[in-house]
Amino acid sequence: MTDQQNNDGNGGGKKPDYIFPDGAVSVSMWEEEGKYGNRYPSKVEKSYKNQETGEWHKTQYLTGTEKLQAARMLEQAYQKENELKREQSLSRSQNREVNQAREAYREQSQGMDRGGKPEHDRPQTR
Repeated sequence: MTDQQNNDGNGGGKKPDYIFPDGAVSVSMWEEEGKYGNRYPSKVEKSYKNQETGEWHKTQYLTGTEKLQAARMLEQAYQKENELKREQSLSRSQNREVNQAREAYREQSQGMDRGGKPEHDRPQTR
């Protein structure tokens, strides 16, 4: 099986960033950068062995309890996605705070002379 067959339709041909397996059923999840934050597309697959040829294949068709397995794995992928989004949000918030502190420092230092004293405290020369 080629990489494209393993990943068709998700992740631009790259391997999944996260895999949630349960027996023959698994959910693969990719992390993709987007304009408004990261996205996390997912794909459900079942692996099976062809009894005649002995080759392994993947399908998206599920029967019976495989649907329940997929539901549990999708829930895990959903929880992981929310965890990653919280981390991303926290990181953006911290970056905003750092940038605000830098800006405040710049504004403060613009009013200082080279010796670190406020310009209005410098002795006036005539």
